[in-house]
Amino acid sequence: MRQPIDEESRIDGIPGQEAPKEDASAQVPEDAEEVSAAEQVDIRAGARPARVWIGEDEGQTALLVDGVVQSVYVDDGPLGPGYWPLMLPDVRPRSALILGLGGGTIPHLITKKFGPVHIVGVDCDRRVLHLARQAFAVERCTTEIVEADAFDWVASATGPYDYVAVDLFAGDSIPGRIFSRPFLKDVKRLLAPGGLAAVNFFKDRRSPSRADRLGRVFPRVEVIESRKNLVARCRPR
Repeated sequence: MRQPIDEESRIDGIPGQEAPKEDASAQVPEDAEEVSAAEQVDIRAGARPARVWIGEDEGQTALLVDGVVQSVYVDDGPLGPGYWPLMLPDVRPRSALILGLGGGTIPHLITKKFGPVHIVGVDCDRRVLHLARQAFAVERCTTEIVEADAFDWVASATGPYDYVAVDLFAGDSIPGRIFSRPFLKDVKRLLAPGGLAAVNFFKDRRSPSRADRLGRVFPRVEVIESRKNLVARCRPR
């Protein structure tokens, strides 16, 4: 059974407002764009804030940002279409780091597959974390929830983690810094020697260059397709 959603969790956590009625037809829209570092500064500086609400996607309760599915609710039944299962580690990690926690789909799937795991989740959007706690029971599957910019946080974080998920979408955009050498080296530094970093990104004309950048930092990279997404499974050795 899906978790009931109270009215206060409908949109931006504001009582009395209802979520838009439209469902998300895909996890990534056709006109999705990568956001450069300069554009990220403009967005933070006061452009139109993203709209965050709870809706439905292909029969699943979903957390949406600007109409794009960020997370789906995980219950005891089978998970619907999506890239998330491809992100999961093959063996039980002793510790896991989720960069882009969203509604907690990946931590829930890890817990469902392996049982309790020490999981740290990082997300920069307070509204997303509010809905994740209210409607997606994210605190049941995460040991620590950090409200912070993932790029800044990993620069000073310490590991090791057996598993790192990089799932840093914001609506229909993806930060270009995901594929920057400093960030990727930080992710690699945080991994245990036999660990796995799983990176989610769009399937588009830039995919080959993104995979090439990953390969310059990680000696072993396997790229798997999932509808309009690609998942790169990266090993530090």
